[in-house]
Amino acid sequence: MKSINKEKLDIFIIALQESFISFVPYIIVASIAILLPQMIYFLSLDKIVNINYFTGISTIINRFIPIVACISIAYHFAIRYNTNQMIVILLSLLSLITFEYITATHLDNIPISYNINFTILTIPIVSTIFINKLSRYFNINFSDFNAYIYIYRIFKYIYTFIISYILITILYLTIHWLFSHIEIYITQFIYHISDHIMLYIRTIIIQTFWFIGVHGPHMANSILDTSFLSHDIFIGLSYQKFYQLFALSGGSGAGLAIIFALLLNKQNKKSIKIAKIALPFSIFNINGILIYGLPIVFNRYLFLPFLLIPILDITLAYWFLQWHHIIFMPIKFAWTTPIFINGWILSNGDILVIIFQFILLVLNTILYIPFIKKYTQTTNKSYYINELEKKLDITTSIQMREGLPILKVQKDILDSSHKLEQIIKLINKNTLLMHYQPKVDIHNYNCTQYEALIRVKKRDGSLSGPYFIADLENAGLAPVIDIWVSKEVKKDLTKWKQEGYCPSISINLHPDTLADSKAIEQIIKELEGENIEFEILERSLLENQISNIIEKLKQHGFAIAIDDFGVGYSSFELITNFDIDTIKMDKSIIDLIDNPKGYAVCKHIISLCNEIECKCIAEGVETKEQLEKLSTIGAKYIQGYYFSKALPPEKLLEYTTSCKSQYT
Repeated sequence: MKSINKEKLDIFIIALQESFISFVPYIIVASIAILLPQMIYFLSLDKIVNINYFTGISTIINRFIPIVACISIAYHFAIRYNTNQMIVILLSLLSLITFEYITATHLDNIPISYNINFTILTIPIVSTIFINKLSRYFNINFSDFNAYIYIYRIFKYIYTFIISYILITILYLTIHWLFSHIEIYITQFIYHISDHIMLYIRTIIIQTFWFIGVHGPHMANSILDTSFLSHDIFIGLSYQKFYQLFALSGGSGAGLAIIFALLLNKQNKKSIKIAKIALPFSIFNINGILIYGLPIVFNRYLFLPFLLIPILDITLAYWFLQWHHIIFMPIKFAWTTPIFINGWILSNGDILVIIFQFILLVLNTILYIPFIKKYTQTTNKSYYINELEKKLDITTSIQMREGLPILKVQKDILDSSHKLEQIIKLINKNTLLMHYQPKVDIHNYNCTQYEALIRVKKRDGSLSGPYFIADLENAGLAPVIDIWVSKEVKKDLTKWKQEGYCPSISINLHPDTLADSKAIEQIIKELEGENIEFEILERSLLENQISNIIEKLKQHGFAIAIDDFGVGYSSFELITNFDIDTIKMDKSIIDLIDNPKGYAVCKHIISLCNEIECKCIAEGVETKEQLEKLSTIGAKYIQGYYFSKALPPEKLLEYTTSCKSQYT
């Protein structure tokens, strides 16, 4: 149940992240539109350029940010929840416009908020849920028509759409009504709180809402009474200007400090590119690119500093101004005025104010660096390679292919990183164990061949299969695991030789390992001279360079087996073109042997292997009936639970000795 709930939460967060990241290009253009009038003003070009023209363009572009956000959220949630995208987008926009119009105080204006607020964030999500749930009951059945015609695919939602629209409108009007009544009590409570505490509360609200992708200042202003912002915290300096001077360097969360920490860290090219793009905008306190592009939204690595650094800045600035009495000028300035310039203007050129702003910027950067380092490490595959190597005591690092994606399955990078962290915390050389499953020659019931398999030791001492292997493979970390397996097999072979025992061991090689020449070289170096067979998945044979790798392994004395033959990729052309020693029939084929067609397939595969002098192993054999049928069609080697599960290294010699007497 927990895993199901976790998966649902993962999908929800991924959909939100995709939604915000997808409209970053629009945010960049909107930021440029804000920046242009400011640049014209600061460069005194307003005499030769009509600044109102650029201000108007900026206003219009930024006016539509909420609409773009609404469409983006609706689109990505509809995709993630397998719902018609156009229906969800239309329902979201219609519900939003209706709600904003009904609740608007000035009906002569376009009834849409200027910023991404709670309503704009949630209406697309709620629309997706309503369409998804209600479509089961209210969709029109067009089974008698051609369902592939687009008009039917859209029109079938008509009742669901109307009912969802009515319910969503009622829901949000009810929430609005409840909040308007609760707001009275909130206002009464806040009335007794000091202006200092209000500044802290407002800052926490701003940072928290930015973190979930909602416009922080707008939400704070809609929740709190903002009249205190016009009050003086020091003579000539209002709370609003105080906040802008000392807690808004580069935008909410000290955007400039984040950028400098990214540039100083130099561990992630993607983050550095984002920092360089965002820098000119953050100078003017526009940090939408960082919020949505880095991203900061739902970035658990940056939450603490993003929330607490502005609080620290406010506290230090208050102490500083109590110690250094400054006469501030009653001058208005835009929130886009860069750091240092705003301090110079308001303090009438007091150099200590500029120095203090610089100290805060340096301090903020230093505080962000460890968090940025952790974040960029977890978006860099080499971090996980190094961590896994340390855990498994692999001292020789391998060089992965340049350009290999950190996650081949394009999931949300932060969520995947978190999962990898949990897996790597679990893994060490004491929790990962090597076991070996017998391959029995049923002609004489000798057993000298085994397959190396990983087992995980749980806290209660029980063993299980490596359930996390797929996650490590998807993250491109399979070569590290394969190298560790090779080293462990080498250790066991050395011990067995000391006992006068020399079994043949097969080792599975992942396609990523085969594609990594450095990893292959290290495995060859580790196992050369040993009686080893490498099991390769069929899909590996489709890679362009695989023939060179197979040839190289064969030159060093290793045998090659095709694993899981009969699953998805089976091609007799591949068997013909490659020098293969063994074919392993997949369990899914063996399970069909009771079926006449399945029996025929098994028979022909075994006959083919015998004719081309290729060893055939039937894996996954679990019953006596399967064994008897395989025996009658000429099978020689059997692997499966009928004979034995995977055994610990110390049990192999005993099993080899007792196998013949046990089954004859």
